[in-house]
Amino acid sequence: MGPAAIPIIMIASSAIAAGGAVKQGNEAKAAADFEAAQLNRRAGEARAAGQRASLEERRQGKLVESRATAVNASTGGGYDKTMESILSGIADDTRYRSLSAMYETGSAADSYETDAKMRRITGKNKQTAGYISAGSTMLSSFGSMYGRAPAAQTDLGGQMPWLKSGV
Repeated sequence: MGPAAIPIIMIASSAIAAGGAVKQGNEAKAAADFEAAQLNRRAGEARAAGQRASLEERRQGKLVESRATAVNASTGGGYDKTMESILSGIADDTRYRSLSAMYETGSAADSYETDAKMRRITGKNKQTAGYISAGSTMLSSFGSMYGRAPAAQTDLGGQMPWLKSGV
């Protein structure tokens, strides 16, 4: 293997390194996208659990209202301001518990969705970094080859004309 093979080996080595950098960036993006999809799934599950909890709170509230009405009727009480106040309190408490269940799980879902967005951004940034690293590797390799090339083998006499003084 002669001196002519050295540039070919350098180019091949740089191409492999650049390809590895691109693949690594693409794999990081794919992994981040997968994690983001899992986080979005968790967010959906959290929202669904909140809806179920909210419905259960409403159901329980209606049972309490029904029981209070039955107890009031069994004691011979009529529907007066006191009973109206009791039922109104039960309804307010039921509404509060129902909305609280939705808020708690909605908050968790929002957090999952924010994490998913951040994972996607991180994956995209890693992919971009892989492309930049690949380009940098190739440019560095070509720069090294040019710097090592004998003056007789280059069209420019081994120098870059735009770096000459006075130009």
